[in-house]
Amino acid sequence: MDVRGAAVLMLVAGLVGACAPREAQYELSERAAAAPAPKLIPTQDFAEPTAEGAAATARLGEDRSALAARAAALQGRAAALSAAPLLTEAERARLAPPAEGEP
Repeated sequence: MDVRGAAVLMLVAGLVGACAPREAQYELSERAAAAPAPKLIPTQDFAEPTAEGAAATARLGEDRSALAARAAALQGRAAALSAAPLLTEAERARLAPPAEGEP
């Protein structure tokens, strides 16, 4: 793409991005206008769980590759189990509903 094409693309993208979304064309209902504003949670409330997760990830350290190998092995086993039939042909025939006219 040449410079002129890139400039046109950026111009079109800018114009499209500046357009109001379709949802803005609808009137706000009385019920929605009367509803209380949502209660916002302070962002510092998220800091502690995030820090705990980072610490737990750091503690994994060398175990990370072992866990990844175990996860890959479990995914392989799951794929093998998904590919295997649940019932043998004899079991399937025994459990199938009888055809019309059969006891």
